[in-house]
Amino acid sequence: MDNYKIIRDILDFEDSDHFYFLQILKRRKDNPNMSKDMVPIMDFYIDSMNKFNSTENIIKTICNVENARAYLRLNRRSKIRTAKDSLMLLTGYVISDQYDAAKSVYSSAAGRNHSDNNKKWIIDVDWEDIPNGIDSTFYLDSMISKVTELMIEANKEPLVIKIPTKNGVHIITRPFRLDKFREIYKETIQKDNPTLLYSK
Repeated sequence: MDNYKIIRDILDFEDSDHFYFLQILKRRKDNPNMSKDMVPIMDFYIDSMNKFNSTENIIKTICNVENARAYLRLNRRSKIRTAKDSLMLLTGYVISDQYDAAKSVYSSAAGRNHSDNNKKWIIDVDWEDIPNGIDSTFYLDSMISKVTELMIEANKEPLVIKIPTKNGVHIITRPFRLDKFREIYKETIQKDNPTLLYSK
């Protein structure tokens, strides 16, 4: 599953302090013999379109060889904030003698908090969770219509991007009133989770 073209069109590299956090993860869902649910293979810190494009073949090759998935967080990270958080994490690990954990401080810091004023949420839709008897296209179109209405009510410029996943679709939006969404829909709202960039 290749979502490079969809995601490429919504990336923003105007602020030199910002970067996108990309991880290649090997999951037990795809590799039943694994002893853990998930193992990180490699991290990438994407701060330019050139880097996004130039690492594409490398990332796809690693995913294909390892039977892994590449995930990208669409809320940008701050280089300055991530570096400072890394220092704080490292200090804590050293004080508590957790030296193995110290190896992954930058990755941990990058995953913890975003610094993106243009926040993006993910509505995680699994096809199997759509109520019986309801056409999936109709269900999705109705949800998108409602979410667009809620974004306008929240004074947000509507954003709706559909990113295919293994079991359904991620709908990328801007923030809106969750209570009104919950009156109709039960889908999980992910406020800072990654979306699928590529999988074998």
